[in-house]
Amino acid sequence: MSSDIPLSKKILTGSLTAVTFTLFGSILAYLIRVIYSRTLSIEDYGLFYAVFGLFAMLSTYADLGFGEAIAYFIPKYFKQKNYGKLWNTFLYGQFVQLNVSIFLALVLVYLAPFLANNYFKVAGSESIIYIFCIFLILNGFLNGVNQIFTGLQSAKYFSSINTIKNFFVFSFSLGLVFMGLNSINNYGFVWLGSYVLTLVIYLFLLLKKHSFLTDNKFVKSSDFLNSLIKYAIPAFITTFIYSLMTASDIFFLTLFMGVTDVGIYNIIVPIASIGIIFLAPIHNILLPLTSYLMEGEKEKLGFILNKLYTIIPFVGVYFALFIVLYPENIISIIFGDKWVPYSAFPLTVLSVGYVFLLLGNLLGTIALGLGKMKERLNILLFVGVINVGLDAFFINQLGLIGSVFMDSFIALMLVLIFTIMIKKYIKFSLDLFFYSKLLIFSLIIFITVKSINVVPENLFQLVIAGVTYSLIFFGF
Repeated sequence: MSSDIPLSKKILTGSLTAVTFTLFGSILAYLIRVIYSRTLSIEDYGLFYAVFGLFAMLSTYADLGFGEAIAYFIPKYFKQKNYGKLWNTFLYGQFVQLNVSIFLALVLVYLAPFLANNYFKVAGSESIIYIFCIFLILNGFLNGVNQIFTGLQSAKYFSSINTIKNFFVFSFSLGLVFMGLNSINNYGFVWLGSYVLTLVIYLFLLLKKHSFLTDNKFVKSSDFLNSLIKYAIPAFITTFIYSLMTASDIFFLTLFMGVTDVGIYNIIVPIASIGIIFLAPIHNILLPLTSYLMEGEKEKLGFILNKLYTIIPFVGVYFALFIVLYPENIISIIFGDKWVPYSAFPLTVLSVGYVFLLLGNLLGTIALGLGKMKERLNILLFVGVINVGLDAFFINQLGLIGSVFMDSFIALMLVLIFTIMIKKYIKFSLDLFFYSKLLIFSLIIFITVKSINVVPENLFQLVIAGVTYSLIFFGF
């Protein structure tokens, strides 16, 4: 992050690179789910993502907050050209993450029979649990590599990791289908192989392209470690609470309703969250960039916030409205007719809620970049307790519908609270007139489409409808 590069160029270059890779990665992720949804039964599809969800949640705990410490401190050390501390920050974080991952994997190996019989409630599901125990360790390796590239703001590397991994998963999964070997366990092995190959590639790039870092030696320093711990502990608690919020749906759906509802949930979430998926790289840019701008350039950060509060709601409504217009058609064309009777209405509700979640997630990243760990922690603790408690109650009473209503409510709550918190430290404005115009325009589109009863019946017609809709919407 050289100071002589204009801020606009830093944002534009990093964003375009990240969004380009994420576009391809998101397409591949969708194709992976399409393959699994069409080649597995509803129960097996639900079991795969129930297990995947449990291990994804545990993987967020494995770094004990050192991952966010890496993303926070590396830009500062990079700006200071203190490459020794930068490299040691990475090594400390990697050491912690790998050891915790191995420990959690061993515990889950021991608990696998109990989880299979009492939580997933699917006979023979121990095997996929064992497979994902290895996945947990590999994920710890890959997360560490991703974190150092994120801290260095190497957009083409950190944003392409997920794309390359998804390419391997998609290619190998498709190969299994052609060979007639598609099964839940074989798909699990595909994920392991894909992680190994991706890890080898990016470790090689790290060693080759950043030798000015890797030439530094490991240094034992209690003061240095304590500075990382001081940031990592509140970050870990925050991550723990946030992951409980995001994972509570799958956990309680698995516990109260069964893996079939988990399968349905994992059909509607990828569709509803398309805006979040496409804008995910911005998180990797915003955290170090916010930390960077807090060093004497707050007015530029205020400018960025002004734009975020306009662009992000616009993008969120753009995606959500199209889904609300054609929920049955989108589900049928992408994932198959067998999912339509269970998924259409929950998808409509969740799509609206994810407009708020899209902005709320970015605001949480901004708060972390401001260095306000305690304030962010208090917010997530308050919202997290409400989320988990109400999730447990409403999922137990209403099932999947209770889950999506709660997701939408919590997303709105996060936006409101984070906005109040950030306004205390950074000056920015909200364009309420723009929000009113956007709402009215969206209602006009909805009423018009429903009145003339435009219903795309195949992929080609859906694409035509999408192009027409996009031209009208972006014309606004």
